[in-house]
Amino acid sequence: MINSSHRKTESGILVLYESDTLVIISKPGGIPTHPGGIYRYNSMSEIIAHDLACSVWPCHRLDKSTLGVMVFAKNKTTSSEFMALFQQKNDVEKWYVARVRGKFPYEACMYTCPLFTINTTNGYINVSNQLKTPTNSCTEFYQISYSAVHDYSIVLCRPVTGRMHQIRIHLRNLGHPIENDKLYNGKESLNRIKNEIELQVYSRIWDMFPAFARPKVLAEALSSEPNLDSGPTFGTAREAAGPDAHSEKTQYPSTISLAEFMTPQIEKSMNELSALRSKRDAKTISGTCDECNRPLYNTDLEPDLGIWLHALALKWRQTGPSAALDPGLYFVAAPIPSWCV
Repeated sequence: MINSSHRKTESGILVLYESDTLVIISKPGGIPTHPGGIYRYNSMSEIIAHDLACSVWPCHRLDKSTLGVMVFAKNKTTSSEFMALFQQKNDVEKWYVARVRGKFPYEACMYTCPLFTINTTNGYINVSNQLKTPTNSCTEFYQISYSAVHDYSIVLCRPVTGRMHQIRIHLRNLGHPIENDKLYNGKESLNRIKNEIELQVYSRIWDMFPAFARPKVLAEALSSEPNLDSGPTFGTAREAAGPDAHSEKTQYPSTISLAEFMTPQIEKSMNELSALRSKRDAKTISGTCDECNRPLYNTDLEPDLGIWLHALALKWRQTGPSAALDPGLYFVAAPIPSWCV
């Protein structure tokens, strides 16, 4: 365990650990990890660099809407070491906590399902290779509590693989999306229709491969909340999942072609979705910024304060020599947010 005391930076960012080579913070929701698109100085790496008066490099990715544990390096050598460690995954565990809609029906389960999204601007499937989409995206879920009064569950999540929006999509597919996730549980017409079309495609995938529709129940359930003094343990669930998170090759092909699951009606719906996006943008965009060429909106956009998905804890095993840390087992955790207490 490496975080024993916390402090805040000039901008109010909670620092969980800092050394000459590393800084680990609790990222607020609604702030991107690094500069990109319309975000530069209002990104996490730039804010930390400003507050600490030194350059920093992100060692892994965290969605803009997600809050919690985030690791930055203070030099490129340490950044390369930690990026390789996180990409290798065998010696790293990430734990998230989410507040989801309804009563989550499993004490402990492992869900494996391919990932894709629809781009609403141009109406296409947003994956790197539609003909060979990996199917081994895998997440473990553990039910922590359920509020019958407000009909929500607190769920502990551990991504076995780590792909963009993996936890959010898997929870949506299981029928228990994150409560305030506007992208995968949105009430606004554009995102609502987007999710309906995505689930139509998933329904066709599940018809052919039923194992992608249901999680695998795990024998080991949490009898109580995780012990944040020692951290979650490297357990048997990872071994059960295996390197590809597949146990039956007939049910789990390593890749699928998404084109096989498209129909003329689905493609028509995607084109209509793109037209709806264009019509909405035409009403809300008044011009273009002279400096950055980004659209200017004539209405105030709702602030992005993040979603109820919190990167709670990070645990890793440092096996080889490192300029940043001695070999050993390391664990760092962020404070539990108020919405899950």
